[in-house]
Amino acid sequence: MRCCMKSGYIVAIDVDGTTLTSDYQVLTEVRDAIARVRKAGVAVTLATARAPASVVHILDDLGEVDAAICFGGAVTWRGPRRGGVLPELTEPVDPHTVREVVRRCREVGLPLAGYSLETAHVDKLDAMWRREFGHTGMPAVENDLNDLKEPLAKLLVISRPEDVAKLAALKAEFDDSLDCYFSHDTYLEMAQPGVSKGRAVQALARSMGVPPDGIVAIGDSGNDLPMFRIAGVSVAMGNAPTWVSREADWQTASNDEGGVALALLRCAGMFGWEL
Repeated sequence: MRCCMKSGYIVAIDVDGTTLTSDYQVLTEVRDAIARVRKAGVAVTLATARAPASVVHILDDLGEVDAAICFGGAVTWRGPRRGGVLPELTEPVDPHTVREVVRRCREVGLPLAGYSLETAHVDKLDAMWRREFGHTGMPAVENDLNDLKEPLAKLLVISRPEDVAKLAALKAEFDDSLDCYFSHDTYLEMAQPGVSKGRAVQALARSMGVPPDGIVAIGDSGNDLPMFRIAGVSVAMGNAPTWVSREADWQTASNDEGGVALALLRCAGMFGWEL
């Protein structure tokens, strides 16, 4: 089923903590609600920090969407799974800055991963990283990021709960040279300056002829705030922390309670989408 995109609306939906439940499942009501709004002519894009390779297996459960914004905005993939344009990395992280982050993480003992378009690269593929990549379905290999020739879409630093102060210090150190944001309390994402879900959603909407007030953004984390700020309507999940939810127009139920489906139904009533 293709979206006819006649409505002048686009819905951008985060993946982890939003589309997926806490145990990484797609609820039937969420899948059905997305299918119904697309049938009504509303474009739907996923907007995630995940890689394109990690999005593919989610679509096996979720069904078709019109686009997938990946790596927090560094990649926009139109028509995923439909044999359309392949994902393209347009804004890689500066290699010199990558080396500086590698050096600092090794000094303070923080685990670091670098993501190319199709593969995650780590110094040591230990149990923690295997668990992380197992959740996301991302292929991973051991590589020295200093020697890597492939361009990187993003960096991910993970800390133990007791080391979050180190993570905050790392963010402060590189805030001027990278866009740094917490996707979860112990997850620090780092991307080339200017890369964000908001910027990517804005560009996608413009290319589809959707006005700014026709953008709906749904999410739960700090990396969703840029798309909240450019959206006509922003919706925080019930499981979002307070510092995220207070920047949204309103809050729906949690990811484990079908919050995305409830938000889409409310938007349908607000905007007159005929579901």
